[in-house]
Amino acid sequence: MTPPDRRPQPADLEPFEVDPVPVVAGGTLVWALAAVVLLVLRDRLAEAGYGLWPWTALAGTGLGLCGTAFLLRRRARLRAGLERPHDDGA
Repeated sequence: MTPPDRRPQPADLEPFEVDPVPVVAGGTLVWALAAVVLLVLRDRLAEAGYGLWPWTALAGTGLGLCGTAFLLRRRARLRAGLERPHDDGA
């Protein structure tokens, strides 16, 4: 085992900037579509013991909407120059 002070250090890497809004919005859309399908099938799901599945999809949709709203506000602040991309608050 290498002593802690002799471990190789990784090279300093620059952060990779990606706009996360499309990814989160796409995931939210998938949760919403799943919620619609599961709500249509809710009686069969309940009979099979999977009655909570529609609520799980609805919770995923709600959380995705909250995340998308947060990211849209953050993107607007970044574009306005009010925030740095990797602002740690310090």
